[in-house]
Amino acid sequence: MAKNTYGVSNEIYTNYNKGDVLLHVEDLASYFSNPPNHFIILKGKVTVYFEKPGMKFTPIKLLNSNNPEDLGIDRLDPISFGELDHFGDFKQIIERNRSVKELYCIVTEKSRIIKCDSERYKEYLRIVKSNHCQLEQLEFLSKAIPGLDKISAAARNKVNSCFREKIFMPRMKLVTEGKINEYAYIIKSGTCALVSSKNPLSRRLSAAERVKKLVSIKGYTSETTSSFQLGICGTYDWVGEDILILNDLPFPFSIIAKTQVVALRISKNDLFNKIPSEFRNNLEEQSRDRNKWLQNRVKAITNTSQIIYRQDPKQSVYDTVMNQLVSQYPQATSNAVKSFTRHHISIAGGENRGKIIKSVSMNHRKTEAPVFSNKGKRCIFTSSYGTQMPKTSHKRRRSQYKQEKRVLPFASSFTGAPRMHSKAVRIRKDNFISPY
Repeated sequence: MAKNTYGVSNEIYTNYNKGDVLLHVEDLASYFSNPPNHFIILKGKVTVYFEKPGMKFTPIKLLNSNNPEDLGIDRLDPISFGELDHFGDFKQIIERNRSVKELYCIVTEKSRIIKCDSERYKEYLRIVKSNHCQLEQLEFLSKAIPGLDKISAAARNKVNSCFREKIFMPRMKLVTEGKINEYAYIIKSGTCALVSSKNPLSRRLSAAERVKKLVSIKGYTSETTSSFQLGICGTYDWVGEDILILNDLPFPFSIIAKTQVVALRISKNDLFNKIPSEFRNNLEEQSRDRNKWLQNRVKAITNTSQIIYRQDPKQSVYDTVMNQLVSQYPQATSNAVKSFTRHHISIAGGENRGKIIKSVSMNHRKTEAPVFSNKGKRCIFTSSYGTQMPKTSHKRRRSQYKQEKRVLPFASSFTGAPRMHSKAVRIRKDNFISPY
């Protein structure tokens, strides 16, 4: 048989040149009384023009003119058809435009076109579409499987025949964890996630639920599905080819569609028996490399989770103290609050950490730094609540301040401590000498 296009031999299709009239119907009533001819464009382009009363033109003039007004044409309403388009029944179009008198189908590019009756039309159309899909699939596989384009055409077609297209909606599983898989896939479009529910932390740590929640912040673990994500696969990626090395063992992870996924599926039997050995060996090596990467990924997840777990108790205390100080002293600067918090945590230890912080916090609430007058003899200072404190001598004030400072060990870190309080200390004199 001679060379063919999309599986159709040249005995069926006809070659046309630019300007050829593919179809000219003068009597539309008689044309639609019989089953119309159908056309399938294998290559090229065809434009259909509908002639109305008063419109006179020839195909050559029409093709050579870019402006229909030059031909005295009011409105052409052309319809263009390209490669793999099929047409022939214009009944609905003409019924909507009853003023149409004639129609022309003119070839606007060098074309290969099948002209057939309605009985053979569906058969030819099925053949053309099927072969077109196979050619597209073969082109895709040539990119997904390196070296496929270097083998013979017969071998390529044999490989191509092993794959079937399958569509997965979001959240559908291509592979299920813990089950033996019978298929491998190549992602044609969309994205998939490699997900495992066997979080190692849930077995090694007692506070697994809290750790699981913390790890979700890092993007490893999904709190809603109680699983962690190992990786993402996209277009041209193989998934499930691990069946080459698992030897009927259950899969250690699931492969779930994140978006709508179009994948090419191949059975385990075809993968072992119909795929050339050189390609199969490459897939096995690729699968082993990915398994090593997945093992390192799981180790990274475990280490990160353990670090978060070990730091969490101290972090929770830090957050508690900071929130407590901010609520008591809303006017304090952020650096001041952080310094207070770090100092408290550093001097508090073990199980008494929370008690010490609470005690120091309460002492700080009742104690204020004194404000001295410029005379150096007498001083009036008040608490944050406005209560006037007794007058004392200069030496007694110094001694009292040192005692208060021992109760409040972090007071020396803050010059101008009254800024920390919700109510500012009332100063009876404009000028004062700081004791620091």
